[in-house]
Amino acid sequence: MNTTFKFNGLVIDPDPGSRNRLKQVTTAATQFKTVFLVDGFREAGFKLKEMKKVDVIFISSALEKKEVTDFIAETKQTPGGQDAAYVLVLKGKDQADSNVATNVLGGADGLLFEPFSVDGLSEITDLATKVKKERSQTREKAAMTFLLTDVVAQVDRIAF
Repeated sequence: MNTTFKFNGLVIDPDPGSRNRLKQVTTAATQFKTVFLVDGFREAGFKLKEMKKVDVIFISSALEKKEVTDFIAETKQTPGGQDAAYVLVLKGKDQADSNVATNVLGGADGLLFEPFSVDGLSEITDLATKVKKERSQTREKAAMTFLLTDVVAQVDRIAF
């Protein structure tokens, strides 16, 4: 469990009761510094711009799947959401459902099932740490490839 880094979270859920239950568990989990609650994607977009950086974005399964997929794809391209772990929050009864695979294929990095627990959130913070590291390494590799391509082109010009 990562105890040195404090995570910023964003909960997107149209149900106030479910939002508040997740907020209570994140408050009990010492890994979270701040967790903001919003009821939809529009407000989430504004909050992402305001926060600058989010480590974990919890998205309710009550939201339309196409909107979830579109939101994840769009926000992964933003500075605030590029390193975030996208976690779908599902009802406990959905664990055996085929929706689990569909949701992961929709761009989610992980799943959290109700009822929420501090142990479940610990697993999510471990996931967030791993996602952040992998995405950062991918961007660094792409930047290095771009720079090396440019350097090789410059050397070719000099040699010519």
